[in-house]
Amino acid sequence: MTTSVDAQTAIDELQVILDKEIEVLDLRRSQMEQISQATVRRDNDLMEKLLGQMEQAIDEHARIDRQLAESRKILAAAYGWPEEQLTLSRLVEQLQGDRRRAIQQKMERILRLTETFRTQHLKTCVLLNECIRINRLLLEGVLPGAAKVATYGQNGSSAWLPAAGVMDRKI
Repeated sequence: MTTSVDAQTAIDELQVILDKEIEVLDLRRSQMEQISQATVRRDNDLMEKLLGQMEQAIDEHARIDRQLAESRKILAAAYGWPEEQLTLSRLVEQLQGDRRRAIQQKMERILRLTETFRTQHLKTCVLLNECIRINRLLLEGVLPGAAKVATYGQNGSSAWLPAAGVMDRKI
């Protein structure tokens, strides 16, 4: 399929956005790993710094997602496809040469980074859950007469369910 100049420009812009996506995914994975290490070392200052940086990375990721959505609209219109049918896989099938290889490599890198991030996120969740369990056991050891040690959330409520986990596991 021969693409128009507009579609080629949109594909070039998409490559730039995908590069940004790769950068932010790698940054978020690294931050998740660092927060685990800081937790183990009990480095509260580093944890606070990382949490602030993580918020900024989340905001940047949301901005990139909006750019991807806009790029998707443009490319769908250029190819005459409904927007919901435009995927990177389908787009790669329409491309040739260097553009095809570049988009395919970026797509594969994003998939690998997403899986690595998901794994690191789950490892961090497990670490935090284990810290909570150990702290609870320590509190129960210090207060042996207490029926059960209650933990409280940020708003002062004690409705936390241990089986539910500390962090949302959806990525």
